[in-house]
Amino acid sequence: MKEDNQFIQALPELREKAEERLKRSYSIKALPSGEIDLLKLLHEIDVQQVELEMQNEELRLAVEKAETATALYDSAPSGYFTIDTNCTISELNHSGANLLKSERSLLINKDLRYFVSPESLLVFNGFLHKAFETNCKQTCEISLSINFNPLPYVYLEGIVSENSSKCILVAVDITERKQTEEALRKSEAENRIIIEVNPDILFRITKQGFILDYHAPAHTHFYVAPEFFLGKKMTDVLPLDVAQKILDTIAVACQSGKMATMEYELTKDGKREYFENRIVPMFDDELLSFVRDITQRKEAEAELSRNYSLLRIAGETAKFGGWNFDMEENRVTMSDEVAMIYGKPNGFYPTLTEALSFYAPEWVEKITNAVNDCAKKGIPFDEELEIINDAGKRVWVRTIGEAIWNNDGNIVKIQGSFQDISEKKQAEDALRKSEAKFKELNDTKDKFFSIIAHDLRSPFHNVVGFSNLLVRDILEKDYAGVERFANIIQDSSERAMDLLVNLLEWSRSQTGRMEFLPEEIDFGQLLTNVIRLLNDSAENKGISIYTELPDRSFVFADKAMLGTILRNLISNSIKYTKSEGVITVAAKQMNNGLLVSVTDDGVGISSEDISKLFRIEKNHSTAGTQNEKGTGLGLILCREFVEKHGGKIWAESQVGKGSTFYFTIPKM
Repeated sequence: MKEDNQFIQALPELREKAEERLKRSYSIKALPSGEIDLLKLLHEIDVQQVELEMQNEELRLAVEKAETATALYDSAPSGYFTIDTNCTISELNHSGANLLKSERSLLINKDLRYFVSPESLLVFNGFLHKAFETNCKQTCEISLSINFNPLPYVYLEGIVSENSSKCILVAVDITERKQTEEALRKSEAENRIIIEVNPDILFRITKQGFILDYHAPAHTHFYVAPEFFLGKKMTDVLPLDVAQKILDTIAVACQSGKMATMEYELTKDGKREYFENRIVPMFDDELLSFVRDITQRKEAEAELSRNYSLLRIAGETAKFGGWNFDMEENRVTMSDEVAMIYGKPNGFYPTLTEALSFYAPEWVEKITNAVNDCAKKGIPFDEELEIINDAGKRVWVRTIGEAIWNNDGNIVKIQGSFQDISEKKQAEDALRKSEAKFKELNDTKDKFFSIIAHDLRSPFHNVVGFSNLLVRDILEKDYAGVERFANIIQDSSERAMDLLVNLLEWSRSQTGRMEFLPEEIDFGQLLTNVIRLLNDSAENKGISIYTELPDRSFVFADKAMLGTILRNLISNSIKYTKSEGVITVAAKQMNNGLLVSVTDDGVGISSEDISKLFRIEKNHSTAGTQNEKGTGLGLILCREFVEKHGGKIWAESQVGKGSTFYFTIPKM
């Protein structure tokens, strides 16, 4: 209606323009009255024609403007809504539809309140009521939601139409701003908490030393009211020498752009108190100053200093020192003696992590757990462990630690001692080895006396007894048993001789009087000689001895010792192999030396008894297949001679199927 009135008002003006155009086109000359009337009629027609043309042009321009306005309306970044007094949407642009997460056509005739979150509905209703009531622009901030799912926060401006039937709403998405404000609020709250729980005194200062802000824990004894500091300069509230020292530190922090630290002392109620001041540059020529009471630390350091001389003398004598871990500062203070054990110079004050990193890998977990239990639960510890000092040398140490509590019952420090016990550990190790050697010697002595008392006595007893019988039968000229008695005497004598030879070689080995004289020898030839010596014993039982040797079997070894090894192993196989059995002696050249095996198909050895072989303390010996006696000494001698060559000896066996004894002679 408003647009129609404007158009009617513009008609006279449009007519004047049309007539002006016609005047420029022609003029009315003196004509007869009839023609004049006709010309007037034609003139009127021309005027209307011109008016129509001009109206069409203005309509075209108006349409273009309307289309432009519509395009701007639809593509505007802000949301536009037209609603009535019932909050029904009659028109909206694309941005508005996007805010409500729906298609534009589906939102027409919808109640806009449906999209307002429950917590914002009261604010929104008040906003609309005031807009329609006052016909003035109103604003508010609300949050949207669909099916209880949160949508953006929006800023609304409302303008009511002239007839008060419609309200045009402009909606701007302010979600990001709201999120930023919330993050800022949380950050400020966290900062307040940090400041509240911080045990330090906090100042915000200028580079000229003016105090802008101040905070101190209310429970500390050095708390003063903020009014004492605020708006004042350092020189107004502190002694001039301390204030100047702080100003100098401020200058250092400003110049470097990094934290600068200083310490100073003040006298309060006749008592000296020590403080550490850490000054950190911020922005706009402002700095933060963190002041910490370090009186206890200073007193502890002074106490340590007073006792240092005595501790140093005692520590140097006993390789003993002390250490102190300040949990708040994460610093380990140690005496010079402890630093020396670590291989570090005097004044080495590491962090706890650095100090623990010196422990050998296998001990790190144990000492870490001990320190943590002491720090958290007050459990003392006393441990003997190894560290690897700065020179890479392993050092046995004894470290003792106990917790130190403050007046509030909190653990604030751990202190203890640290001692190099390498010499003690070496002495203990030497003692263990000595005890083991003594036991071995004692077992050797017992074995030696056992052989002399029993094993050596038995064959000689046979020789003496059967010799008497032989003499008696000869005197009585009863020659029937002479051969049998002679064979028994010969067999007993050979066993006694073998035992004596082993005893002599064993005793020489134990006393260090047996020289080790390795040389290049033909193993095959040596084996042939040993088998020749034992062939009679094998033939008496019908036992065959075979060899499996490479074409060349030279070995670098002590000939006498290697012969003894072969003699004892083959002799054992003969003893425990049944009549008509087979013994095989094999040798094989390996990359690292010669592997020799002696295999029989005899009675075999149980797995339990195999573990007792080659051991002097295990007196293991069984009778042969023809009740031959044994002492176990031969295998012990074999082990010692093989180990002299740097080789190994072992056995594999199955009961009833036989045994194989292996030994190696490494290349030299």
